[in-house]
Amino acid sequence: MRAYYYLYYRIYKFIKKLGNYDIFFMTSYNVTLFESYFFMSIYVLLYKLNIVKKVEFIPILIAISIFLALNYFIFVYKKRYEQIIKMFQNETKRQKRISSAVVLGIFILNTFLFIYGIIILWWSFANQIKKPQPLRLRFFNEQAYTVYPF
Repeated sequence: MRAYYYLYYRIYKFIKKLGNYDIFFMTSYNVTLFESYFFMSIYVLLYKLNIVKKVEFIPILIAISIFLALNYFIFVYKKRYEQIIKMFQNETKRQKRISSAVVLGIFILNTFLFIYGIIILWWSFANQIKKPQPLRLRFFNEQAYTVYPF
């Protein structure tokens, strides 16, 4: 759970540098987005392995909604973000470097899985499209002509 809190803390620090938003809710939303990308990547990999037979939008929406609600109650409800921020404020430079490297590695892995999942979906759907069959036309002289669609 500490790694999860640290992910929240690092995203919080990044959003705080960007500007004057509702920082705590935006951080919770971005953690949810991060989790959703990971869930969608795993879902697509399960589809590729034929464990999931069909990619449907409803389970993805349900999962994103659950992640959003859980992150709200974990971070924002009763201002729990204050405890998380206090937990990591006094970290040393060495701890900060190591933890930032781990978070960056997880982010890169998550991005790679998400892009790989999109490529898998694209190839799967492209292979499902039936190629058009040539048309055989006969005119008055009974000779057959083959017409190829685009």
